[in-house]
Amino acid sequence: MKGMTKSIGAIGSPDEMPRGWRGFIPLSLICLVLLSPIAWGEGFRLRVLSYNIHHGEGTDGVFDYDRLAERIRELNPDVVALQEVDQGTTRSEGVDQARRLGEMTDMNAVFGAAMPYAGGHYGCALLSRFPLQRVTTHPLPYPFGREPRVLLTATIQPSAEGPELVVGSTHLCHRDEATRLQQVQQIQSWLPWDSVRPVILAGDFNARPGSRPMQALWDSGWIDAVAPESVIDYVILRRQDGWKVREVTVVDDVVTSDHRPVLVELEWEDSVYRKTPESISDLLQLEETLQASIASVEEAIVAVDGGTGGGVLVSPDGYVLSAAHVSGYGREVRIRLADGSTHDGKSLGAFRFADAAMVKIDGDGPFPYVSLAQIGDTQVGDWCFALGHPGGLDAERGVVARMGRVISMTPNLMRSDCRILGGDSGGALFNSKGELIGIHSRIGMPWDQNYHAPIDAFLRHWQEIKNGEVLPPRRMQGRGGLGIATQDGHPGVRVMKVELKDSPLEKGDVILEFDDYLIEDDWEYLVAISSRKIGEVVRLRVMRKGALVDLDVEIRELRSRRRGRDGAENR
Repeated sequence: MKGMTKSIGAIGSPDEMPRGWRGFIPLSLICLVLLSPIAWGEGFRLRVLSYNIHHGEGTDGVFDYDRLAERIRELNPDVVALQEVDQGTTRSEGVDQARRLGEMTDMNAVFGAAMPYAGGHYGCALLSRFPLQRVTTHPLPYPFGREPRVLLTATIQPSAEGPELVVGSTHLCHRDEATRLQQVQQIQSWLPWDSVRPVILAGDFNARPGSRPMQALWDSGWIDAVAPESVIDYVILRRQDGWKVREVTVVDDVVTSDHRPVLVELEWEDSVYRKTPESISDLLQLEETLQASIASVEEAIVAVDGGTGGGVLVSPDGYVLSAAHVSGYGREVRIRLADGSTHDGKSLGAFRFADAAMVKIDGDGPFPYVSLAQIGDTQVGDWCFALGHPGGLDAERGVVARMGRVISMTPNLMRSDCRILGGDSGGALFNSKGELIGIHSRIGMPWDQNYHAPIDAFLRHWQEIKNGEVLPPRRMQGRGGLGIATQDGHPGVRVMKVELKDSPLEKGDVILEFDDYLIEDDWEYLVAISSRKIGEVVRLRVMRKGALVDLDVEIRELRSRRRGRDGAENR
C-alpha cells in the first residue's frame, strides 16, 4: 500500500541560545501565583484515525469487511472515528457494521444513529482499544428535507494515571455551508471550551480549509491536527489541551472507500511546564527550570529607539520581534543590545490586529537569539515569564523577570497574569522552557491581565511581515468611523451609543466580526476601522439580543471623537 507520511518538526530558530543570567526567582513568588487546573499523570501517545467508510462499500462496488478491517489494523490506531456507517440496513445485508469492525479489529465499538435508513439506521461510530464510557449521540441542526447529522461522543481513559479524554465522531452536511456553520456552532456548545477533559474530535466535515465553518473553529481555539494533508476529513484538537502532533499519515487508498483513512499520532505530556506543583519537590523543580530558562534568553532582549519599547532577537543575523506600536513600519530605528552596544536597524512590516512587527538590525551578526514556540504549542495554564528592558539591560539591576500563567488565548491575542510595566511594550513573554510565546502589547485592567501578541500570529504572517507588508494596510483617509460609541466587550466591542440616525447599528449590539476579521477587543476594532476608507461599506456581524445579525455599514467622515462619561469612545 502506497502511503504518505508527514512528520511535524519544530517551527522557529535553532535551539542554541546564550546564557549567563545573574538573578533569581524566589520560591515564595512561585507560591504566590499558583493556580489550580487539573494535574494529570505521565505523558503518553495516542493514535487517532478518522475514516469515512462509505457504508462499507468500496469504489469497486464490493462490501469487503476483511479489506476494511485490515486497512484499520495496519494503521494500529488507538481510537477510530467512523462516518457513513450502516446498522442493520438492507443495502448492507443487515450487518451491524460498527460491531462487525470492532470484533474484527479487537476494539470496543459504539454506534450513533443519525437517521433511520433502509430498515435500519445510518450514522457515525467509534472504535477504541479502551472502554468507551458516557456514550452520547448529539443531534445537529439541519434544514427540513435534508439528511440528519449527529455528533457521537464518548470518554476513554488511556492509562490509569492519565487524563480521561472526550473523543468524538461527526459527519457534517454536504449540501450547504450555512448548515455546516450551524452544526459547527452546535458542536462547540456540546464540547465547551472550559471542559477540564481534553477533547479530540474527528470526522468528515465536508468543508475545506479556509471555509467559514472551519475558520469558526480555528478562531475559537481549535487547531487542525492534519493540515495540510487532508481536504475535508479532519482530526481537531482544543488549543488549550496541550497536544503535540507527532505524525500525520494519509493512506493513498481510493478503493476500500471513497475517502482515504487519515491517521494522527498525538503526544500529551504532563510536565513541569504546565502542571500545578503539588509538593515542595515540584516547586523546586519549577524554580530550577525557570532559572535556567531565564539565563538562556536574557542576552537576546533589546531596547528599541532609546527606550520607547523593547524587542527580542530571534535569529543570529539580527531579526527582532517587537510590537507594531513600538517599532512602526518601514522606518529607521536604533537597537541597544544587552551588552550595551547600539546598532542601526529598520522596521519592516506588521500584522496590526495582533500588534506584531519585525525589525532587522544592520549587519550580519552573529547576534544572540532565542527559540520560538511552535504554532499551537502554547496553552491556557502554561507557566510563563515576562522580560523587558525599555532602556536597555541595567547590569547593576540585573534581570527582572515577572512570572505567571497564560490566562486566555485567541489567534491574535494572548493574555497572561505576568505583570508588565510602562515601557515594556515590545518585550518578550517566554514559556518556562525559554521559548518565545509572545510580545508585550499593552497593559490590561486589572494590571495582572495583560495583553501580548502571540507567536502564532507572527508565524502565520511571517513572510509578509519580513517582506515589509503592513496587514491590514493603513489607508484611512480623513477621520472616519461608524458614528458609534463603543466599549470593550471581550469578545467584541459593545455599542453604547449610536450617533447617526440612519445607522443599522443599535445600542447594545456587540460587534464580533468586521469583514473577514474576528474582533476580540477595542484594539482590533480600531485597527479594522483605520484600514478602511471613508465611503467604503463593511460587513459587520453583531450579536443582538442573543442572535447573530449581519449588517452592511458605511464608513462615515467624523469631525471629532470624544469619550463619554461612561468611558465609551465615539468613532
